[in-house]
Formats: sequence, C-alpha cells, structure tokens
Amino acid sequence: KVLPALLPVVLLNCASGIAVGMATEIPSHNRNEVARAAIALIRDPGLGVEELMQCVPGPDFPGGAQIITPPEELKQAY
Repeated sequence: KVLPALLPVVLLNCASGIAVGMATEIPSHNRNEVARAAIALIRDPGLGVEELMQCVPGPDFPGGAQIITPPEELKQAY
C-alpha cells in the first residue's frame, strides 16, 4: 500500500529538471497556502480552480520576486 504525503512536497520545494525531450520548472509555493488548499480539497473533493486560487493565489518565490503574470494566465496554468 502507498500512503499519500500530507502535503504535495513538489509545490513546497519546487522542481527543476530536464528529461529526454522535455523539461520542467515548478516554482515553490507558500506552505500555509498549500496546506489550506489541501484541507479545502479534503473537505470538498469537487473544488474548482477558482476556489483553489482563493487558497493559493500563485507561486511564492524565496528571493522575494514579484509576480507580474495576470490572474487569468495563472488560472490557465493551474
């Protein structure tokens, strides 16, 4: 049996890598926001993107970067 992690660690720590023919860049997110979203999904598994974006509005860069992407484009990414 496989037990799930309490929080999606890839969203907390970020990920970056290159594989055969593809690459990935997943930015880090605020752990409190991710925890709030996980709890919301446990309470309501049918939660939509709009409701999840209330919990996690976007990435949280450790260097203090400013997000200039419009909310509509972030919604498409999520």
